[in-house]
Amino acid sequence: MDTSYVGASEQNTLSYLGYGLSGGVMVRLFPALTLAGTVRTNDGLRVERDTTKIGTISMPLTVSGGARLQLGARLQLAGGVLFRNWSVADSHLVALGGIGSVNTAEWSAGMEFLPDPARPLRRPLRLGAYRTSLPFSLLRGVGINETGVSAGSSLQFAGGRGQLDFALSRVWRDGGTDFSERTTLFHLGVSIRP
Repeated sequence: MDTSYVGASEQNTLSYLGYGLSGGVMVRLFPALTLAGTVRTNDGLRVERDTTKIGTISMPLTVSGGARLQLGARLQLAGGVLFRNWSVADSHLVALGGIGSVNTAEWSAGMEFLPDPARPLRRPLRLGAYRTSLPFSLLRGVGINETGVSAGSSLQFAGGRGQLDFALSRVWRDGGTDFSERTTLFHLGVSIRP
């Protein structure tokens, strides 16, 4: 047995640095209709191992828009779309050993019904759905899509100073014939005003 043997280890630190700029606008066209939009642009993401630069990854431009429609005192509808051109990062990710990336698009829609408009935070009914494509896949050329639906409400307590917001969601994710996921999620939020 060699007692002079000493174990060796190596540790690297990966760091990422980039900058972005975003702006948005919201316009109320009519008392019942509000529109909004945002744009975000980013410079290249610098990737370093310890203090040595190993690459730069182009980051996507993000463009999104949404609308909210108030239909009387009890019902409002909302929807939105979002696009990111992740394909600009594809060649850089492949050069760094990754699978690559593709552009993504997302849409979402929802509604809120108020049983008592005079007390809008007392047991509203909220329903929503979305569909999106994901930028990173498991196999090159095979896209992954995600779909979700949710239902939720709110309860007040402590004389209206506290509120519980909760929702139940079902999510489906598919990426070709060899990959699928299903999950059920419960979301809970607590707000307390002093």
